[in-house]
Amino acid sequence: MKKISLIIIFHFLCFNFFGQITFLICLDDSINSYFKLNERFTNIYDIDYLKDSLPDGIYIFYDVKRKNIKKGNIMIKGEYKNGVKEGLFEKNFFVGSGKKSIIKGQHLCTFKNGLKHGIDQEYNFGKGSKYQHTKNEFHLANNIQLNTYAEYQFGKLNGLFMYFSNGHPIRIYIYENDILKTKLLEIYAD
Repeated sequence: MKKISLIIIFHFLCFNFFGQITFLICLDDSINSYFKLNERFTNIYDIDYLKDSLPDGIYIFYDVKRKNIKKGNIMIKGEYKNGVKEGLFEKNFFVGSGKKSIIKGQHLCTFKNGLKHGIDQEYNFGKGSKYQHTKNEFHLANNIQLNTYAEYQFGKLNGLFMYFSNGHPIRIYIYENDILKTKLLEIYAD
């Protein structure tokens, strides 16, 4: 009980300079309570499995226990407003752990009023790759390969949906209100 009280107090003391609460969540902070179970009833630390209703604030999930937070990596970062996801969310994929870990990929998507709204993209990063993003824009640099690209409006696929293999498109579809309308490209490996 004492540990839970200290964690709650710590969370409420983590304000950014705009007065928002920043929740720093580590593996030993009951991290599973922030995520929904997947189809196999296991936890997956992914943006799509974050619970739909959390207190307002910026959430930063680390891949380490709290005592090692300075050596940890940010797994997921995003903001809740009015109890739902809002704005840019990012998930990082790593190889290794601690300071020796290397970011190998990233999933970025935007939300509006708790629903995916805008671009949803996933990348693989190659050796020496560079990457930058601003609030709602994504800028690619060298040696980054796009895995998926999707356009959402109010939680529904609406526009392009593309799969890539080794940086080349292998499937390109057009959706309207979550319904597949057109298959522009489908390439299957032998």
